[in-house]
Amino acid sequence: MRSEVAEGKTLFSESQNFLMAFPLLAIAMLFLNLLFLYGIIQQEIFERPFGDQSISTTGLIFLLVFTFIITAFLYSLRLEMYLKKDRIRVRFFPVHRTFYEFTTDQVEHCSVKKYKPMREFGGWGLRKNFRTSTKAWTVSGNTGLELVFSEGHKLMIGTKKPVSLKKAIEQSDFPLQKPSENEQ
Repeated sequence: MRSEVAEGKTLFSESQNFLMAFPLLAIAMLFLNLLFLYGIIQQEIFERPFGDQSISTTGLIFLLVFTFIITAFLYSLRLEMYLKKDRIRVRFFPVHRTFYEFTTDQVEHCSVKKYKPMREFGGWGLRKNFRTSTKAWTVSGNTGLELVFSEGHKLMIGTKKPVSLKKAIEQSDFPLQKPSENEQ
């Protein structure tokens, strides 16, 4: 019976791409890749030095490969979340190859709430607030699903669709905590 419930309908799904959340960073990374490629072409094909104090072509190739790898990694980073009636599956790919699964048995209560990513976690990504021992898996924004586990620790999962997520949680078996006045 439990496997039939687990295979049930997905109430909510969301996938957030890290690089697409910060378009200026995406543009800057693209610019750097093109700049180093242009430098290689200048030096190797047109046999002109790239800049006043030119770097070697090997150095430019190293920089191009390095920035390309960083760009590819940032582009592949994505936060995926799926909510079913009795479980939440989430991962921050490619850091987490497989999904973490949290069931209603593990979660004491949850809430969709606003938070301060810079103040509480020092930014976005895979973070931890060492004062409160709350972990955060976020891409951008300031709204997330906070899971409070039976053992007492917490996990904040970022979302760009808080209204849809809250409606889906109300349809699930997860206990939704009502927000206090200072959280609204």
